[in-house]
Amino acid sequence: MIMVVALVLLNIGTLAFFRWGKMPPPPRPQQFRNTIVEKLHFDTPQATAYDQLITNHRSKISATEAEIKSAKEQLYSLLSTEQYATKDSLISRIGALHQEIEQIHFEHFQAIKGLCKGDQIQLFNQLTGELAHFFSPQRPAPGRPEGPGR
Repeated sequence: MIMVVALVLLNIGTLAFFRWGKMPPPPRPQQFRNTIVEKLHFDTPQATAYDQLITNHRSKISATEAEIKSAKEQLYSLLSTEQYATKDSLISRIGALHQEIEQIHFEHFQAIKGLCKGDQIQLFNQLTGELAHFFSPQRPAPGRPEGPGR
Protein backbone atom coordinates (compact mmCIF):
# COMPACT_ATOMS: atom_id res chain seq x y z
CA MET A 1 0.00 0.00 0.00
CA ILE A 2 2.82 2.41 0.85
CA MET A 3 4.46 1.63 -2.51
CA VAL A 4 1.26 2.48 -4.39
CA VAL A 5 0.91 5.82 -2.57
CA ALA A 6 4.59 6.60 -3.21
CA LEU A 7 4.22 5.84 -6.94
CA VAL A 8 1.06 7.96 -7.21
CA LEU A 9 2.82 10.89 -5.49
CA LEU A 10 5.86 10.45 -7.72
CA ASN A 11 3.65 10.50 -10.84
CA ILE A 12 1.81 13.60 -9.63
CA GLY A 13 5.13 15.31 -8.91
CA THR A 14 6.47 14.41 -12.36
CA LEU A 15 3.34 15.70 -14.08
CA ALA A 16 3.44 18.91 -12.05
CA PHE A 17 7.08 19.46 -12.98
CA PHE A 18 6.35 19.08 -16.68
CA ARG A 19 3.30 21.31 -16.44
CA TRP A 20 4.66 24.12 -14.26
CA GLY A 21 8.41 23.51 -14.11
CA LYS A 22 10.73 26.17 -15.43
CA MET A 23 12.28 25.47 -18.80
CA PRO A 24 15.70 26.95 -19.38
CA PRO A 25 15.38 30.20 -21.33
CA PRO A 26 16.31 30.11 -25.00
CA PRO A 27 19.63 31.73 -25.87
CA ARG A 28 19.30 35.49 -26.02
CA PRO A 29 20.24 37.51 -29.06
CA GLN A 30 23.07 39.10 -27.05
CA GLN A 31 24.53 35.63 -26.49
CA PHE A 32 24.46 34.98 -30.23
CA ARG A 33 26.17 38.30 -30.84
CA ASN A 34 28.84 37.58 -28.26
CA THR A 35 29.41 34.10 -29.68
CA ILE A 36 30.03 35.51 -33.17
CA VAL A 37 32.31 38.27 -31.89
CA GLU A 38 34.27 35.79 -29.78
CA LYS A 39 34.56 33.01 -32.37
CA LEU A 40 35.61 35.38 -35.14
CA HIS A 41 37.89 37.45 -32.87
CA PHE A 42 36.31 40.72 -33.98
CA ASP A 43 38.10 43.90 -32.94
CA THR A 44 36.16 46.92 -31.66
CA PRO A 45 35.44 48.49 -35.08
CA GLN A 46 34.31 45.11 -36.45
CA ALA A 47 32.08 44.55 -33.41
CA THR A 48 30.56 48.01 -33.87
CA ALA A 49 29.88 47.32 -37.54
CA TYR A 50 28.43 43.94 -36.59
CA ASP A 51 26.08 45.63 -34.09
CA GLN A 52 24.75 47.78 -36.94
CA LEU A 53 24.24 44.65 -39.06
CA ILE A 54 22.28 43.12 -36.18
CA THR A 55 20.04 46.18 -35.90
CA ASN A 56 19.30 46.13 -39.62
CA HIS A 57 18.76 42.38 -39.61
CA ARG A 58 16.30 42.49 -36.70
CA SER A 59 14.37 45.30 -38.36
CA LYS A 60 13.99 43.36 -41.62
CA ILE A 61 13.05 40.13 -39.82
CA SER A 62 10.48 41.87 -37.60
CA ALA A 63 8.82 43.51 -40.57
CA THR A 64 8.66 40.24 -42.50
CA GLU A 65 7.34 38.33 -39.48
CA ALA A 66 4.62 40.97 -39.09
CA GLU A 67 3.64 40.39 -42.73
CA ILE A 68 3.51 36.63 -42.11
CA LYS A 69 1.30 37.15 -39.07
CA SER A 70 -1.05 39.38 -41.05
CA ALA A 71 -1.26 36.91 -43.94
CA LYS A 72 -1.96 34.04 -41.53
CA GLU A 73 -4.69 36.04 -39.83
CA GLN A 74 -6.29 36.68 -43.23
CA LEU A 75 -5.93 33.03 -44.18
CA TYR A 76 -7.52 31.60 -41.05
CA SER A 77 -10.26 34.21 -41.01
CA LEU A 78 -11.46 32.62 -44.26
CA LEU A 79 -12.57 29.61 -42.23
CA SER A 80 -15.38 31.63 -40.64
CA THR A 81 -16.63 32.96 -43.96
CA GLU A 82 -16.34 29.84 -46.10
CA GLN A 83 -15.11 32.14 -48.88
CA TYR A 84 -11.92 30.35 -49.85
CA ALA A 85 -11.14 32.09 -53.14
CA THR A 86 -7.99 33.79 -51.80
CA LYS A 87 -6.73 30.78 -49.82
CA ASP A 88 -4.11 29.68 -52.34
CA SER A 89 -2.72 33.16 -52.86
CA LEU A 90 -2.43 33.71 -49.09
CA ILE A 91 -0.65 30.37 -48.64
CA SER A 92 1.71 31.27 -51.47
CA ARG A 93 2.34 34.67 -49.88
CA ILE A 94 3.18 33.06 -46.54
CA GLY A 95 5.60 30.68 -48.28
CA ALA A 96 7.24 33.55 -50.15
CA LEU A 97 7.66 35.49 -46.90
CA HIS A 98 9.34 32.48 -45.28
CA GLN A 99 11.71 32.35 -48.25
CA GLU A 100 12.36 36.05 -47.76
CA ILE A 101 13.32 35.42 -44.13
CA GLU A 102 15.85 32.81 -45.19
CA GLN A 103 17.23 35.24 -47.78
CA ILE A 104 17.54 37.92 -45.09
CA HIS A 105 19.41 35.50 -42.81
CA PHE A 106 21.73 34.44 -45.64
CA GLU A 107 22.51 38.03 -46.61
CA HIS A 108 23.13 38.86 -42.95
CA PHE A 109 25.80 36.18 -42.75
CA GLN A 110 27.29 37.27 -46.05
CA ALA A 111 27.64 40.73 -44.52
CA ILE A 112 29.26 39.24 -41.41
CA LYS A 113 31.71 37.39 -43.65
CA GLY A 114 32.42 40.71 -45.34
CA LEU A 115 33.57 42.11 -41.98
CA CYS A 116 36.17 39.34 -41.61
CA LYS A 117 39.84 39.92 -42.31
CA GLY A 118 42.69 37.47 -42.88
CA ASP A 119 42.42 34.41 -40.64
CA GLN A 120 38.90 35.39 -39.62
CA ILE A 121 37.64 34.10 -42.98
CA GLN A 122 38.80 30.60 -42.04
CA LEU A 123 37.13 30.97 -38.62
CA PHE A 124 33.94 32.09 -40.34
CA ASN A 125 34.07 29.08 -42.66
CA GLN A 126 34.38 26.80 -39.62
CA LEU A 127 31.38 28.55 -38.08
CA THR A 128 29.16 27.91 -41.11
CA GLY A 129 28.30 24.42 -39.85
CA GLU A 130 26.54 26.02 -36.88
CA LEU A 131 24.71 28.79 -38.73
CA ALA A 132 21.46 26.93 -39.33
CA HIS A 133 20.97 26.69 -35.57
CA PHE A 134 21.29 30.42 -34.99
CA PHE A 135 17.95 31.28 -36.55
CA SER A 136 15.95 28.13 -36.04
CA PRO A 137 12.58 29.05 -34.58
CA GLN A 138 12.22 28.44 -30.88
CA ARG A 139 8.79 26.91 -30.42
CA PRO A 140 7.28 26.86 -26.92
CA ALA A 141 5.97 23.58 -25.56
CA PRO A 142 2.18 23.17 -25.97
CA GLY A 143 0.36 25.06 -23.25
CA ARG A 144 3.33 27.34 -22.55
CA PRO A 145 3.26 31.02 -23.49
CA GLU A 146 5.78 32.20 -26.06
CA GLY A 147 8.93 33.73 -24.68
CA PRO A 148 10.64 36.91 -25.76
CA GLY A 149 11.31 37.36 -29.47
CA ARG A 150 14.66 37.16 -31.24
